Formats: sequence, structure tokens, C-alpha cells
Amino acid sequence: MLTPDPLLPSVDFMDDNAPLLVQSANPDQLRELYAWLAEEPDLRGCVQVAEEEPAPGTMGAPVAALEIVLAGGKAIAALASAVVAWLHTRSGEVSIRLNRATKEIEVSAKGVKNLDSDGVADLTRQIVANLGTSDGG
Repeated sequence: MLTPDPLLPSVDFMDDNAPLLVQSANPDQLRELYAWLAEEPDLRGCVQVAEEEPAPGTMGAPVAALEIVLAGGKAIAALASAVVAWLHTRSGEVSIRLNRATKEIEVSAKGVKNLDSDGVADLTRQIVANLGTSDGG
């Protein structure tokens, strides 16, 4: 379980339940992130896989995105912390886009891998600030 960061803003989503989409050019990365997020107690039950229609003659549908319905005061902080932690464990070209209403932020493992703890906290706060509410506030 992630330890709450006292520096992260407390964001209440009771009146703002705009879903957040997580996208990647690589469906396998989304499946791996889904498995990671499923282990986060604050996000259990909030994350769903959005699949594309399977191509004719193929088995299974590719993952198009992860859809996350955030409810509760610290859900965006928990999501941001979990995404940054997951990216920190990745190697190679791993990049994801987080979209919520009209806001979008892209984060890559390359940009996270060499961050110290202050840099990780700053990035987490930046994600929270950018995606905290659907109107950007």
C-alpha cells in the first residue's frame, strides 16, 4: 500500500466523477499497468479495461485504454502515486497518456527512471494538479 504524501493536495471528487482514461500505444503496457493498479487498495474496483473490437480472425480484443472512475478524496493522489511508481519500475520506451475531460498529460518511464524522491513527489503533485478536476481547478 502506498504511504500518503502529506504534501499532496486533498482533492474531493464527490461532485466531479469525470472518468480518467489511461492510454498507450502498447496494449501490453496497459495490461501490466492494470495489474499494478488492481493491487492498490485505494483504486480497487475503480479501474476497468476498455477493449477494442477484435480484428477478424484474431483471438481476444486488444486493450484500447484503462478507464478509471475516481471517487473519494484521495483517489487522484493514489492513482498518480501508483502510476509514477509503476513507471519507475519500467525500462525502455514506456509512455502513457492520462486524459480527464479536457486535460491530458503524458508521462514516460525515461522521464521517471532517474528521478530522486523529490523529483518523484514533484511529478506526482504535477499529475494531481493537472488532472485533479475536470475543469482544471
